[in-house]
Amino acid sequence: MIVLAIDTSHRVGSVALAVDGVAAGEVRLDDAGRMAAIGPAAAMLLAARGASFDAVDRVAVSIGPGRFTGLRVALAWAKGLVAATGAGLVPVGTLELLALPHADTGARVAVAVDARRGEVYGAVFEGAAAPLPRAVVAPRAESPDAFAARLDPPPDTLVGTGLRAYPEAFDAVEARRRVDAPPAVFPSARVLAMVAGHLDPLGAAAARTLEPDYRRASAARPQRLRDPRVR
Repeated sequence: MIVLAIDTSHRVGSVALAVDGVAAGEVRLDDAGRMAAIGPAAAMLLAARGASFDAVDRVAVSIGPGRFTGLRVALAWAKGLVAATGAGLVPVGTLELLALPHADTGARVAVAVDARRGEVYGAVFEGAAAPLPRAVVAPRAESPDAFAARLDPPPDTLVGTGLRAYPEAFDAVEARRRVDAPPAVFPSARVLAMVAGHLDPLGAAAARTLEPDYRRASAARPQRLRDPRVR
């Protein structure tokens, strides 16, 4: 089984390939051109295996929460490939994806992603479930102080871009391990590609209607254009 995975939920993204559950390459995408580079990166990874897009069995994508434009572009690209090739679509939450490398059996992992506007996307997971950790505090957008106050008992691991963005809220959290530096602070398409082979893809109708998980309304508001004929 060939799984192509995409994450552009953060300022640094990635595209990765897994074959029969084994990682077969990953390309990191920088902030400036990460969305435009999805297709070329995927083509390069497949070509290195002597394969084409038609060989992809599943397309996995992180669906948020995260950067709105990145989420929209990655999901639209994934849907396009699924429609063109008949591959299955596997969506995974961004916060689950960040928790996954640290979610050993019984471990409690808190994820705090900088959501800007003075908020974090926060959630807490336990590594008892498979193949994804189980959410014990559901993902939501809230102030760093409010999320930090809910970390009782303290997590085994605290991870995410929110730690450095809001140190006054998280420095006092008594986590055994803190993950706040690149590249581990960004979701990994490599991890996504490997886990997606153990997840059921969406049905055709659900894949067509799937939307990103924004967790809050966009700051952008539609603007009404002024009619130049009106004085």
